[in-house]
Amino acid sequence: MKLVRRGDIVWDAAVSDEGNVGRLIWDGNYLLDLEYDYSVSGQLPHYFNSLAHPPSFWHKVIRTNANPIAHIDLRPYGKEIVQNVQLVQDRVQMETPQGGFHTIVRHSHRSVARLVPGTPIPDTKEVVDAAWEGRLIVEAEGTTEGLADLQMRCSSRGGKGVYRILREKSRPGEVWIRCVRADEKLM
Repeated sequence: MKLVRRGDIVWDAAVSDEGNVGRLIWDGNYLLDLEYDYSVSGQLPHYFNSLAHPPSFWHKVIRTNANPIAHIDLRPYGKEIVQNVQLVQDRVQMETPQGGFHTIVRHSHRSVARLVPGTPIPDTKEVVDAAWEGRLIVEAEGTTEGLADLQMRCSSRGGKGVYRILREKSRPGEVWIRCVRADEKLM
C-alpha cells in the first residue's frame, strides 16, 4: 500500500483487456470502479478533481474517447474567467448521413484563465498540480443558458463541474475545456 498514491489505477488483467474493464482507481482508502455517467468507456469518479493531477496522468491508462471527461473546480479562477468571457463564432465541419461534409457556424462563450500551480482547490486538502501551469481556455454553449451555466460554475455557489478536455485544441501550456451539460448524461 505504500507504493500506491491517490489517483493510481489498478488493473486486474485477468478480467479483460476490453475498454476499462478491470480498472479500479485508488482513492486513498479503497479501490473504486470508474463512473459511466458521461462515457460508455468510463471516466474518473466525480470526487477526483482533475487539477490535482497532471493533465496527462491518466492518458493511455484509462481508455477514453478523443475528449475525456474532467472534474474541475473553477472557483479560484472564477473572477478572471467571468471578466474575460467573450461570444465567439467558430466554423465547424460536420459530416452528413450521406458521408459528405458541411461547414456550419457555431457560437460559443469562451474565456481564459491563467492557472497557478499550488493554488488550493476549494473544499479539499489538494492543490493545483505544477503540470497545469499555463492558460486554461474554457468554452460554453453560445446561448444565454450556456453563459449562465459558466457564470454559476465560477461563482461561490459553484463547485466541481464536468468538462471535456479538448485534446485537438490543447497544446503544451494551454489546455482547452468545454462545459458538459447535465442533459449529456448517458443515464
